[in-house]
Amino acid sequence: MKTETWGSLIMCSGVISKTMRKTLMVLCGMLLLCGALPGTALASRRPKTELQRMKMEQKLERKNLKAQERAWKRSFRGKPIPREDRIREKHQMQRDLRNMEQRQKDQIQDYKDHKRIQNQIRTSLSPGGVNAARNRARAWFLIAI
Repeated sequence: MKTETWGSLIMCSGVISKTMRKTLMVLCGMLLLCGALPGTALASRRPKTELQRMKMEQKLERKNLKAQERAWKRSFRGKPIPREDRIREKHQMQRDLRNMEQRQKDQIQDYKDHKRIQNQIRTSLSPGGVNAARNRARAWFLIAI
């Protein structure tokens, strides 16, 4: 029996062996399933609005900061580090957390303010907007006088 190696497939007398064929089919099936699932999972997690996208990014940022804090605490275990240094680092982590939370709140509020201004401009410029109706009423009042 003649055995040849071709790529990653072992061929016996020019025909792929039965076990290799089964293995190849299982691997292809797994790749298809694994390749299809993340795409659908990501599609369902895709943010619908800019605000949702911003909140998802902020959530990841908070998660990363918490992981950084856990790593920092783990690095101090079993080491003779002066109490002042531990306290200083702990306070620095708390300041970082407070600053990040405040920055995220400001970012969300800025976005909401920006959207509110855009909506006001859109309604004032549109022919059927609230301000346009007021202006038409004023114009009729002035014409009547």
